Amino acid sequence: MSSVSCIKKIFVPVLVCLFLGACSGSNAKKDLQVFCAASLTEVMTALADSFTAETGQKVSLSFASSGTLARQIQMGAPANLFLSANKQWVDYLINSNLVGDTGYWEIAGNALVLIANNSIFDKELTLKQAVNHRFAIGDPNMVPVGLYARQALENLDLWEGNQFLLGRDVKHVLKLVEMGEADMGIVYRTDAISSTKVRVLETLPENMHQPVRYHICMMGAVPHPATEAFLSFVKSPKAKVVWEKYGFNQLPQRVY
Repeated sequence: MSSVSCIKKIFVPVLVCLFLGACSGSNAKKDLQVFCAASLTEVMTALADSFTAETGQKVSLSFASSGTLARQIQMGAPANLFLSANKQWVDYLINSNLVGDTGYWEIAGNALVLIANNSIFDKELTLKQAVNHRFAIGDPNMVPVGLYARQALENLDLWEGNQFLLGRDVKHVLKLVEMGEADMGIVYRTDAISSTKVRVLETLPENMHQPVRYHICMMGAVPHPATEAFLSFVKSPKAKVVWEKYGFNQLPQRVY
């Protein structure tokens, strides 16, 4: 094993030990508060469990739409880290002077897919045909998956004149289709593959909407000794395996 590989393997555990050892026992025992877009539920739960097993530091995860979480943080919710399903809601917190001066990162990528309820449709439909049925998307004003969906529908001239069921987050949109309250809908690829009650009809080309990118930032107002260690962990090669297991592309690069 090369010296570089050895350094990568021990870097995260050493970093978190340095952070935790540098502060009082009571502070070290506090849960790290991480606010995550709903579509990250499975992957972030797995990453948090792995981080806790490796370091002993507990991580408390809160899941909702990116817009809902950003507004909660703005109102004083004690988040140490925020993972958004698009850049817009990170910028929203930056403009509110709530993001730490360490900047933020583009952490992962996803894709947008058209899904159908398995028990309702047995034929393949295009997006242009699908909007004539009961159709669910996320609320574009609060949910990144809804904003991406609206962009795709507008590019096909399918937005105006059509009625859509609006979900509060991507998990809600998926549930609407699973339960048959909507025949079809637009969700992330990662959510579609987690369900046995829906099938993917089409992966929407990325040139029809903004690329689906997740961003992570440290909040400046609520410090925690393990924040930087967890940030390094989710960007690490070890975490890359977990991201890919749940259908994401790990794309760690500094944005700001």
